[in-house]
Amino acid sequence: MQAGVSTACLYPRLLEESVYDLAVSGIAHTEIFVNTVSECTRTFVSGMADTMKRFDMTCRALHPFTCPIEPMLFFSEYERRVADALEFHRMYFQAMNWLGAEIFVFHGNQAGSSIPQELYFERFYRLAKLGKEFGVTVAQENVSRCTSGSLRFLKEMKRAWGMTPISCWIPSRQSAARRIFSTWCMPWAAPLCMCTSATMGNGGTACRSARADSTSAGFCGCCGRRGRTAPLCWSCIAPISAI
Repeated sequence: MQAGVSTACLYPRLLEESVYDLAVSGIAHTEIFVNTVSECTRTFVSGMADTMKRFDMTCRALHPFTCPIEPMLFFSEYERRVADALEFHRMYFQAMNWLGAEIFVFHGNQAGSSIPQELYFERFYRLAKLGKEFGVTVAQENVSRCTSGSLRFLKEMKRAWGMTPISCWIPSRQSAARRIFSTWCMPWAAPLCMCTSATMGNGGTACRSARADSTSAGFCGCCGRRGRTAPLCWSCIAPISAI
């Protein structure tokens, strides 16, 4: 398993300074948490990419600053705003291409919303389809204050689109509380290792990460399964059907 640290751990330090501080501290993998539009421009992102290249650091994921307003952007009946939100997210996906990031973290709608699940799934599908155009996997994070905090909802989401759990997502800024999150992708992303059946509370998935590794060829060191869409198997997790 290869662990990483989010730049959000150093908030409100400026993003480029956070990247540099993590790099000089020996952090090899990071999640970039962008905090404003200007941090997605080509010039700014190229500067971060140069820093990461200098220190052999990789960006595994990007977290958008717009996550608090995703309920308004994607989950209302105002279709024009949804269309504009999708266009806006091209900015994130393009920045991810420049950084070499593969996972886009999505919080989704707020808990207690009355919108039909089918509408949620349709909006998520449209965002995930757009991400695919950039080679990006849109990952549903199970956040306690959001609709995705419900394991039942995630099961319905999986059932609706045939979604596959691909990794055990552990945001380092919350690791002190030992909150473990799963990430989800659409069917076009190849599943990695699913050879562990252990589960834990809070709707999370416990991984036996000490056994999970990979070779440069992209094989999981735990079960030998090959993943097409990632250079490594981050962890071995339980299929959602086993929970």
